Parts: sequence; structure tokens; C-alpha cells
Amino acid sequence: MGREMEHTGLDFPKLIVFEVTNRCNLRCRMCAQSVRDFKYADMPFEIFEKMAPALEHARDVSLFGWGEPLLHRRFLDMFDFVSQYPPDIFVLTNGMLLDEQIGEHFIEKRLRYLNFSMDAPVPELYNHIRRGGDFHRVVGNIRRFREQCESGGYCPYMRTVAVLMRSNIELFPDFVRLSAELGMDEVKGVHLIVYDPSFIKESLYFHQELTNRIIDESLEVGEKLGIKVNLPDKFGTGHPPSGHKYCHRPWEEFYIQADGRVRACVFSHEIMGDLRTQSFEEIWHGEPFQERRRTVNSATPPAECARCCHYRHMDVDNLAAYLRLDDPVPNTRQADKWRKSKEAERTTVFAVDLAQIKKEYGLELEGVH
Repeated sequence: MGREMEHTGLDFPKLIVFEVTNRCNLRCRMCAQSVRDFKYADMPFEIFEKMAPALEHARDVSLFGWGEPLLHRRFLDMFDFVSQYPPDIFVLTNGMLLDEQIGEHFIEKRLRYLNFSMDAPVPELYNHIRRGGDFHRVVGNIRRFREQCESGGYCPYMRTVAVLMRSNIELFPDFVRLSAELGMDEVKGVHLIVYDPSFIKESLYFHQELTNRIIDESLEVGEKLGIKVNLPDKFGTGHPPSGHKYCHRPWEEFYIQADGRVRACVFSHEIMGDLRTQSFEEIWHGEPFQERRRTVNSATPPAECARCCHYRHMDVDNLAAYLRLDDPVPNTRQADKWRKSKEAERTTVFAVDLAQIKKEYGLELEGVH
């Protein structure tokens, strides 16, 4: 309880996430964009203006969510607006649309963090996973941006990111090498979350010994090359009491989805409020946020929290954290139907029957703990 009380006095969130758009120009095979019916929206500029009081006090602002932010026709206007305020700005992109004009803006306005979603260090696998993407184009855009940084005398902190799965895990050490060669400060890997049965066998939950070995190898490569390697916990180290690691997000994060509604976090279905009809203060201090603060780290957290799949908080040894087969994704038509179901009322830890999963999908397990 004492740890909760440390957060309840915050009048403003430390992090504001603007899901600029939930549209995407790629259809990555493992992504929910490929298997869910999204209610596509581009964030109205007025949402940024309405958040001005909170922007004065935030530490960080993220411009991304379930889509590709550079698709928004007013992205640079939004970026320029936020750059007037104190917070550091963080952008995650697939890199396909990063041109010279956007690069100049990032340098001139001192973008603090820039992430590139890539998933593979070789063209064949990259283009297979990231349908609609072009490995050589993305790498070329990154190299050009690095040249712009050198000419401009400033460069944001840059990361490459890979969704880790069976088809790319053995190439992750090479992904570290490519990232270092491209001048990245950090390379990050996050676990695959399974939204479609055809990807169950790709989950590294079923390839634990291999994954743990690759984690060790990748960390060694990163140390030799002088690049930070950020990877999930090794298998066999999980089982926190709440079903997830301690979560600070209800006290520190304000996630605004593309249509202006506010959720508890990027993976949450819970709607905290609506900036189209409410003020920031009404939502941040409202009962939905207060209830989440009371329960998220309790012995009986909300079901979506107990099986948290966020890379910072998930229990790596809980199979339920990896599977979203029947769950809708926030801001989809499936989610609208799901909210009216009994499943949406679950408050206990969601468990997965491993024996049933093995039988139904014919999985061979490697040293599962």
C-alpha cells in the first residue's frame, strides 16, 4: 500500500501517449492489424490543443500507438505543437515514410527518441514478415537520416525493435550487429503476442531453451559492439504475485487513442474517459482511473492486467500473457462486441490450459518451465 501512496499525489501524468493514427501502411504477419477489424481514425488536432495544460507538466510524450504515425497528414503540425512544451518526444515508426523533410524536422526540433520497427536483419525474412515493407528502403532511410544528423550536429537516441518469434530469434545476434552498424544506440526485442492460431508455434514460450541461449549470445554481442541490448527476462524467472510485475502506469501514463478516447494503457480495453466530451482533469482524477489504481497491483487485479503482455510488466512464464486468440484488440469492432460479453467482466487471473493447447495445435515443447 505504501508504494501505491507514492503515486496518488501526481496531479499530471509523466507520460502522455498520443496514438496519432491507428492506420498502418504495412500488414505484418503477426500483428493484430492483419487479423482484427480496426475502427480506423486519425487523431483530430484539437486533442493536442486540449492537452496543453498537461503538456506543461509531463516528462515524456509518445507519438505512436497501433498505427504508423507518419501516415497522419498533420503529423509534422502535431510534432511542432508538442515540441513547444518541455517533455522529451518519442516516435516509433516502421521507417518506410521517413523522408528528408521529416528528418530535418526531427533534428531541428530536437526529437529525443526515435525507434524503428524492423524484426529481421536480412531482406528476405524482413519482407516476408513485414508485408508491404521494403528492407532496403528502410535501411536507406535510416542511413540518410544518420547523415542528416551528422550534418545538423544533433541526433536523437535511436533504437531498432524486433518482435521476437521462432522464425527470427536465431538471427537476433545478427540484428544486434546490423543495429550497431546503422549507428543505433540500442536494440530491443519484445515477445510475440499471438492474435491468430497460425502463429502459436511462433511463440517463444514453446522454445524456451533456445530463447534463453540467444538472449545470452545477443547480450555478449552487444557488449562487444558497444550497443545496449534490451531483451525480455529469461524463461524460468517469472511468477510475480499479481500475475505481472509492479505496474506504475495508472499513476504516470495517459494513453489517448486515435479517436480521442482514453485507455488505461496501449493493451487495455478499459475506457477511462473521452477527451471529445471531457476535460483532461475529469478523466485523470475520475473513478475509472482511481479504480485501476486501487486494483492493478492487488492480489486480484483486472483480468487484462493479470495476463499483462507489456514487455516491461509481463510474467514471462505465464502462457496466458502470450495468447490473445479470442481477445479483441482495443478500438476494433470485435472489442465493441466483447465489452457486452461476460468475458469482459472477468476479475480473476486468466489461465490457459497448456495440455489443451498442445493437443489442439500439435505443439512440441522445448524445456517449458
